[in-house]
Amino acid sequence: GDRGAQFIARNLPNLTNLDIRNEPKYAEYNGVGDLGAIAILENIKNLSFLNIGKQWVYSENNLLSEKCKQ
Repeated sequence: GDRGAQFIARNLPNLTNLDIRNEPKYAEYNGVGDLGAIAILENIKNLSFLNIGKQWVYSENNLLSEKCKQ
């Protein structure tokens, strides 16, 4: 969830790729919301690929607000 994303953001600032998701078909949601997404974007400056979600069919359950999805 958000705490895990914040931990990654604070401790791995040189990441260039990050893919956060659950088992594609069966996960209810991944738990990363606005706080986690914002922490990642503010702390990992060299990020060129970021995926927060799960299988696209069920992506409405990923907890990001509409503001962060833009």
